[in-house]
Amino acid sequence: MADIFIKLLISETASNRKVDKMHGLNLIEKLNQELNSIQDRAKDREANISACLYDSSDSFLSEWANSKSQDLLKVKLQILENGGLAEFQALADLSGNIVSDRLIKTRFGGAYKVGDKWINPYVKESTLAKKGFKLTTVKKWAWACLKSNGTGLGGNVWVEIFPSNTNYFTGETTV
Repeated sequence: MADIFIKLLISETASNRKVDKMHGLNLIEKLNQELNSIQDRAKDREANISACLYDSSDSFLSEWANSKSQDLLKVKLQILENGGLAEFQALADLSGNIVSDRLIKTRFGGAYKVGDKWINPYVKESTLAKKGFKLTTVKKWAWACLKSNGTGLGGNVWVEIFPSNTNYFTGETTV
């Protein structure tokens, strides 16, 4: 019985329907409000430091975290301003036809799988051309998140743009 329910749920939520989540101009407005709120808190913090209410070393982790949050919000807003799309690298044949747009992480780095072959994109253009391929870009639905490695203050945090099953500008989604 549960299998039937799951299959029904999947078929009802399948490709190209509108999601119930916030999207489009409403999402842009919400993200801008969050960004302005973070910027206002930073201004207040600077004013308190200037008035000697706080030491400049107080709340340095909060300032760092707010900086990363601002970076993430700015990238999300940029994606939304581009209609929910971002450019991603893809592998094409020499005629320009896309043969793979999915870079797969391997223990040797990223690679494209074409048929039963693994194609390393991190080689000279001439090497790729000898194999019958070239790199190009494609526009795909995208979103962004914070990624990290390492631990504690020795770690690294960055904003990563990734292909998404949802266009957060239009609200369309595919399964």
